[in-house]
Amino acid sequence: MQLKINLLRMFPEIGKEIAKNLLEYFDTITNIINASEKELAKLYGIGKKTAHNIKNVVSKELNDYRTYVRIVICIVFFNILYC
Repeated sequence: MQLKINLLRMFPEIGKEIAKNLLEYFDTITNIINASEKELAKLYGIGKKTAHNIKNVVSKELNDYRTYVRIVICIVFFNILYC
């Protein structure tokens, strides 16, 4: 549980108590990530701004990961075709 709390505290404006509330309500980090801004904002201690910031971080990280995967795939195919 402490590892999950520490991970959630890396999000903007998420402290220990809010991280605990998120985990108690959503049960898993996956559920938190998949929650809508509206669902997140309903929780005590999280307003619209914090919910929006959480979704922005998740969205940015997901886009960065997809870009990284595309680059790796291109490199692999290039090496297969030309090496």
